[in-house]
Amino acid sequence: MLSRIVRSNAFLVFASIAAVLAFAEIGFRFFITLPSPYAVDRPLLVWDARGYWVLEPGAKTEFDNRADFRDKLVTIDGSGMRDVPCRSRAAGPRSRNLFLVGDSETFGWGLSDDESWPNRLQCLLDAEGMDVAVHNLGVPATNIDQYAWRMSHILGTARPGDIVALMVTWNDLVTYNDVEGFERFQLRPCPADPAASEGMRSCVAQPVQRYGSEDTWRQAIYRATGLLVPEFQDAKAFAHSVVFSSALAAFIVPRIELIAYRIRPTGALFAKLPEDTIGNNFAIIGRIAAEVERLGLKLKLVFLPARVSYDDHYYQAYSKAGAVFARQDFLWDMADPFCRAAALDCISSFPALAGGAKHAYSFGFDGHLNPAGAERLARFMHEMLRPGADHGSGKRAGG
Repeated sequence: MLSRIVRSNAFLVFASIAAVLAFAEIGFRFFITLPSPYAVDRPLLVWDARGYWVLEPGAKTEFDNRADFRDKLVTIDGSGMRDVPCRSRAAGPRSRNLFLVGDSETFGWGLSDDESWPNRLQCLLDAEGMDVAVHNLGVPATNIDQYAWRMSHILGTARPGDIVALMVTWNDLVTYNDVEGFERFQLRPCPADPAASEGMRSCVAQPVQRYGSEDTWRQAIYRATGLLVPEFQDAKAFAHSVVFSSALAAFIVPRIELIAYRIRPTGALFAKLPEDTIGNNFAIIGRIAAEVERLGLKLKLVFLPARVSYDDHYYQAYSKAGAVFARQDFLWDMADPFCRAAALDCISSFPALAGGAKHAYSFGFDGHLNPAGAERLARFMHEMLRPGADHGSGKRAGG
């Protein structure tokens, strides 16, 4: 008798909790748009025969995560890089090239072709009459090792005196790379596209394999029903995926993550980094710099902060109110000694993005630069190209 009462009470408690959560979920869906886990309809990454990732040549698709951006046109040119409309619309050769090498922030994740900051930079340069061709070599989900090999992509276009801007993010510095494969690093020849107009030549992509060419079972279910089955292999995977399944989770999980940042041990972030992570990445950057110099090009290292740095709301939690990172421009603080030691031309773009309100320059859910952030970064880079310009938290390393 007692056991039946206990089981009955337990069932009532469970049913009550389930009912409350169900009503809360329904209520939150009136105020929160459930984001899509698939911001593009198919993966765009293809493996190039020269040993690096490019984007599917000639592809056209749209960014749409339902929450931050809708129907944003994405155009990939014949070389496997994102189109720069202001450059493509202009006729005739340019006297100098600017190659922007980076990840999704350089590519312009969530932004249309026109809104991407490389395109906005090209428009600004054209408006001022600066005869520079901007090339967007940003590829999402890549890091410094891939930046090095992707430099081969410029050999069909680059001329002595051209500028290569390596856009280094926080993710780049804290992603481990082995330097062994770069001991004899040398860029590989890149054939020019004979169909391209003079002065706008580019590599001919040599795709050999597509990334994620077939849907997983989870993707297939989502495309058929609009419901994402969360991942259950560990707590982190579940937290990162359940926000696409539940509006209640989409509201709660980001707030729990901020609390977790605030209460974690001060040294927890660096304790989980493999030894020599940052040093190895700068060693690879050094190899890139040597190769760029050999080709007669100019290298600029531009440090692009994440919103956990430039957005005060996230910085306070991520840095434990300054206990982990005393200064907000912590990417620059970590990079500056390496830049000085190697006499590299390093610049921080932190001043371009700091000081705004919460989500002023980033998408609220996605976290990448929004159109306002892209515009500010484009204007910063435009100023950087002026003769004698000096940036980077009030200083420039390597002179």
